[in-house]
Amino acid sequence: AVACGLVAGCGSAAAPPFGDRDASGEALFRAYSDLLVRRDVAGLEAVLGPAFLLQRTDGSSADREAFLASMPDLRSFELADVREVRGEGLVTVRATATANLVVDGVAYSMDPAPILAVFHWVGGRWQLEAQGNFNVPKR
Repeated sequence: AVACGLVAGCGSAAAPPFGDRDASGEALFRAYSDLLVRRDVAGLEAVLGPAFLLQRTDGSSADREAFLASMPDLRSFELADVREVRGEGLVTVRATATANLVVDGVAYSMDPAPILAVFHWVGGRWQLEAQGNFNVPKR
């Protein structure tokens, strides 16, 4: 597992893989997460598909507009056990993530938790269409 975030800065020096049709699901999810860590709204606007939907374990969710209006505060993340499935124009990524994450002022557990993301190849680039974050708020 490799930790990324404000200190580690994973992927910040390399070009984002969103225009590479052969990019791995792991590279795509890391690049998306790096945009969150950097709070790069313009980058996220380009990556989130028009039908983007996020679902969290606590029952909260966000569509593209709500997500961009109230972005989570992802301070760092670590991925492990990354697996991907590819289909025509789609990459689905499943992994275990450990994240230093605050959503709407609520800190989430730093215990490893599953994530799921679906990227769609459209218009010559990958867009994130769906994400499931199965982490829970700290108790």
